[in-house]
Amino acid sequence: MFKKPTFFQSVTYAGLIANILTLCEPGIGNLGAGGFGSVKAIATANALVYALMTVGILLSAPIISYVGLKPVLILGCAFFCVYGAALYYNSIAHNDGFLIGGSVLCGISAAAFWATEGTIFSSLPSNDDRGRYLALWGIAKNLAPLALGGSISLGFNVHSYESGNISPDVYIVFFSLMAAGFVISFLFPNPNNIYRRDGSKVEVRKTDGFFTEMTRTLKAFREPRVFMLLPLFFMSYFYYAYQSNFTSLYFNVRTRALSSFVSPFGAIISSTMMGFFLDSKRWSEKTKGMTMLGILFVLEMGLWTWIAILRSIYGDNDSIGLDFDGASSVFNRAFPVVFFMNFIGQGSQNYLYWVVGHYACGVNNLSTYVCILRSFEALGQTVAWAISQTTSTTSPVHIYINFIGLFVSILISIPVISKLQYYEKDENEFINYNLSDQESPKLSLDEKADKPAK
Repeated sequence: MFKKPTFFQSVTYAGLIANILTLCEPGIGNLGAGGFGSVKAIATANALVYALMTVGILLSAPIISYVGLKPVLILGCAFFCVYGAALYYNSIAHNDGFLIGGSVLCGISAAAFWATEGTIFSSLPSNDDRGRYLALWGIAKNLAPLALGGSISLGFNVHSYESGNISPDVYIVFFSLMAAGFVISFLFPNPNNIYRRDGSKVEVRKTDGFFTEMTRTLKAFREPRVFMLLPLFFMSYFYYAYQSNFTSLYFNVRTRALSSFVSPFGAIISSTMMGFFLDSKRWSEKTKGMTMLGILFVLEMGLWTWIAILRSIYGDNDSIGLDFDGASSVFNRAFPVVFFMNFIGQGSQNYLYWVVGHYACGVNNLSTYVCILRSFEALGQTVAWAISQTTSTTSPVHIYINFIGLFVSILISIPVISKLQYYEKDENEFINYNLSDQESPKLSLDEKADKPAK
């Protein structure tokens, strides 16, 4: 029966609050090594944060099913401001102890936040609207941690030609935004009361207890559509540690700030394009999935080939300090790299969440798959930052791993993407899908329209 929801019961309102929360978390890492001159120090802190997130996100799936989406979201916004305070204090007092402690709390919050925001944008919208909501999420993620953070950073550091630290005043602004996010998180609606645009209610399965939910999460790893995409999940954010090293060592402070301001527009453009394409009713889900996978493959291989060529130009010089004033040919070849890293990286993110959105219906079931995706994203970043901490920042190891890892993981994912279809099953049914199943899953209305009449 159709029910017209109030604005505060709508997916639009829930998405608005979630995007505001994303805007309240400008990413410190987008300053280039957290704004520090020392890449090694922040690499250690980041490796710790992402290691905690890897485990925490995986645990978040059963916790979301057990206690609900909103409490976990509030927890996810609770400790970011502590990390911002630690970065500020470290920038003026050089106290690594507070920074490490803040990193631990940040890891706890980030695990919960990553799990919930991914679940919100994958499970709340209808199948026909998912691409658009993922695009808006991608735009918010880059307006805040990149464009917003970048504009603040650029304003404070535009006259700084050194390759050292970001102004401590930047962290005060970030701390204030993060603290505001915690307060705003209480405005998020209960998923049980959210209705979609067509009047259908968001599905929330009754929980069977924490340990049963954890067992379901672990069993999901055995599904071919999951374990065959794990390498791609792992590689999806692996580039980010190298991006931070690249900007910190090859650009001076004000050029890093300019890069952090300009590069998000690449991600915003790719998010918008991806949203329109993935919501298109002109093609089947399989056609859209395979087409976009092919495009991403070509773009990723082209990007890392370009980076390898640049590395041959720079060599082992770790103190170039390129400036945008009177830009040289070397600068003009290097500066667009970060823009295209964000363009391709955010496009890949939107694509993977759209793919996972086909796996189940409802908040609880989809949270299982989203948390697996996000956990392996964090695991990839853990390894990437650990490599940055233990190797020379001019080492080509990141380039090799990204090129080979993406090449192999995209090829492995083809059998899964080639069978992509929407699932329209009851939220109370936990789906255990196998690629060899003879019985086809239920198709969405768009998929049915694509099938020829008999």
